[in-house]
Amino acid sequence: MPRLHRPIRLALTALLGALLTLSSCRSIYPHKRAQLYPRMYAESPKTILLVPPIDRIGWPDLRDQLYAGLAPILTNRGYYVYAPSFMSEYLREKSLLRPEEYLGKDLEPFRKIFGTDAVLFTVIYQWDQHLNAELEFEVQYILRSTKSNEILYTRELKGRIDRRVLAEGEDGGFFGWLFRLFVNAVGVGLKGRRSAIDQVNNEAFSDLPLGPYLPKYGTDGSTGAAPSRIPDLKL
Repeated sequence: MPRLHRPIRLALTALLGALLTLSSCRSIYPHKRAQLYPRMYAESPKTILLVPPIDRIGWPDLRDQLYAGLAPILTNRGYYVYAPSFMSEYLREKSLLRPEEYLGKDLEPFRKIFGTDAVLFTVIYQWDQHLNAELEFEVQYILRSTKSNEILYTRELKGRIDRRVLAEGEDGGFFGWLFRLFVNAVGVGLKGRRSAIDQVNNEAFSDLPLGPYLPKYGTDGSTGAAPSRIPDLKL
C-alpha cells in the first residue's frame, strides 16, 4: 500500500478527530439549555422582531448584511420572524429605529404595536479583516421579552475566523466543512469564500431553544449548551 504524503495524513487525522468530537461536543458542556435559558422555556416566545444592529464600529454595509442574515437562521430554529426587509421603514415611522435607546428600556411599545413576544438586539463591537485572511470579530446578541423585559437568550462571541477555509456554495453542514478543511490541507485551492457573517450568526444561535414551529419544540431543555459568552472562539 503506498504511503500517504504528510499533508494528507495530517488532514485525515484532523478529519477523524473532528468526527469523533462531533458525536460528543454538545454532551461535554456542563450546562443544559434549560439551565442557561430558563425564561425561554417559561415564557415560550413564538414571534421575534429584529431591530437593526447597534453599530459600534461605523460600518453600515456590515450592519445591513448581518441584519439581513438573522431572519433565516431564527426561522430555521422554529420562530416566526418579522422580516427586516419591511420592518426598518415601519420602525422608522413609529420612531423605534434607535435600538440603542431601547436596549435596556421597557419594550412595551414593540408589543403594543407589533404584538411580538420578543425583540432581538445585536451589537457589533469589532470586525477587523487582516492581511493574512484572518478575521477578528466581537458581536453580542440579546433576545429580550416584551412581556417581562427580561433577557430570554444571549450570546456574546469574540474570536477569529481563518477565511481561507471558508468556501461559498452549499453549506454541506459539518461534513462539508471537514471536506473543505481536507482540500485545503492537501494544497488544492478552493474558489470563493463563505460568508463570515453567516458563520458568526449561525454560531450565535446554535444553542437557542427550538421554537414552536418545529416538532421537537419544548423537548430540548436537556441538550448541552455552550456558555453565553465565548471569549476565544475559532471558526
